[in-house]
Amino acid sequence: MKWFHLNNTHAPLILAGLNNAFGVFFMTQFIRASVPTEVIESARIDGCSESAILTRIVVPFLVPGISTLGLISLRIIRQVSWV
Repeated sequence: MKWFHLNNTHAPLILAGLNNAFGVFFMTQFIRASVPTEVIESARIDGCSESAILTRIVVPFLVPGISTLGLISLRIIRQVSWV
């Protein structure tokens, strides 16, 4: 974490909480429910590359899910560590 300059912050705790079975299940379900395939298909028809589809289309759809998962993991961490 020192290399990422995340010492003395809550970010490593949140990132560790995202890497568990609940986080994977939650994000899988969120991706399936929130990212319409029609939008991705229309981006391909318009000529977007796969990296552009990921960064410009898919990631903005995922921001609410990522922030929700971060809040849930922070709440679990606070309950466990009594902070």
